[in-house]
Amino acid sequence: MKNIILILVATTLVNCKYLSLLHSDKNLTKKIETEFLSDAKIVDFSNFDTFAWDELLILAPYSSINLYEKELQLNLKNIRGHKIEMYDSFNLIVFLKNGKSVKISEFPLLTGYFKNSGIRIKKDNAKFIISSNKSIQLVK
Repeated sequence: MKNIILILVATTLVNCKYLSLLHSDKNLTKKIETEFLSDAKIVDFSNFDTFAWDELLILAPYSSINLYEKELQLNLKNIRGHKIEMYDSFNLIVFLKNGKSVKISEFPLLTGYFKNSGIRIKKDNAKFIISSNKSIQLVK
């Protein structure tokens, strides 16, 4: 009987941890892709205002979430262990509110790749331009 209770408790804890993880927002990703594929000269992320956020972080393929969490003093526990650490087909765009990840987007490298990764970008400064070779840079 104790073994059954122990298994149930362990299963519940694992499921709760999984449920608290953020998953890529497909609608947001599509919206970002559409902006970059349009004729717009500058893509202004501050226009993505259907949820509360104040900064963003772009992680390149193979980025260590734990490293950036410590280095930038962020709370990324709800995306720790994300597959960005193993995959090279997308950049991970992490939207932050008060230093905590609130929404993520797996942005495909086929659409473009960000030159500015691993830095915190304030919402008001989150303006990007894409070049003809699909390189995306922060507008200064």
